[in-house]
Amino acid sequence: MATEPQQQAVQPQPPRGFESLHQIISLDVTYITNGYLSVHTGYGDGYYDDLVIREGDGGKPIIPGSTIKGVVRSLVESILATISPNNICVPETCGPVPPVRKGACKNPTSSCDACQLFGHTKQRSRVTFHDAKLEGDPLCTLERHHVAIDRTYGTAAQTSGKGGALATMEAVPGNALQFNGKITFINPKEWMVGAVIETLPLIHYAGLGARKSRGYGDLLVQSVDLKFTLRLNGETTTPEKHKSACIAAWTQKIGGTDQFSQLREKIREEAEKALKEAKERETEEPALSEAPQR
Repeated sequence: MATEPQQQAVQPQPPRGFESLHQIISLDVTYITNGYLSVHTGYGDGYYDDLVIREGDGGKPIIPGSTIKGVVRSLVESILATISPNNICVPETCGPVPPVRKGACKNPTSSCDACQLFGHTKQRSRVTFHDAKLEGDPLCTLERHHVAIDRTYGTAAQTSGKGGALATMEAVPGNALQFNGKITFINPKEWMVGAVIETLPLIHYAGLGARKSRGYGDLLVQSVDLKFTLRLNGETTTPEKHKSACIAAWTQKIGGTDQFSQLREKIREEAEKALKEAKERETEEPALSEAPQR
């Protein structure tokens, strides 16, 4: 007599923070270029060896959200690892993994703080970084030339290719251009929002994009405005008070230091100064948008 196959018991899935939708928070971020930007596509057009990433087909240059997220995640991981080295995972592709963390983030119930916020292959991210778009009229990008140097002789390296040792790159000028971006959180814990708010200004020091050692990628954060896109949890506090609570939660998590707030204010002042100087130059120099476009 044939027996019916036994059904395997369905294992309950651990909570991941998305079982219900009770809060969506948005950060409107204003970025100011303080140096050339080199966020490229990885391919050229026959003249440039590398082209900047643009909106749509040949539109304005943009700063991809993935580029911003990569820098912010790296900074947050570094800060958390400094506070508690054994409570942060390290991808095996990037370096050695502490024994107590090896493979732990594959289980949502034991994910480290960084993976809870930014996600991993088995867990969705609580935060989405949207592309930052250029404010104002389309501008002409600039050409920048770099020459590979032979380390032995100190002369131009003998390399094969179209330009030999010479590389011609397309770059976004650094004359206080404004990019507007958005960052969205779904059901975040307060410290998660605070971590991103307080870490964003550090891009000024860490740099963004390629060729940072050559002076590219200096980006200032002028402002970060918090908005409630959705509140179904009875939250009634004002956005400004909630922003302060999020920053306080992050500060407490990393040991109570207020150095990040001091840096954020310093960088905001630098951004304001850069904008002011750029406006003064506009009355003395022709606009970059009038430069010839290739």
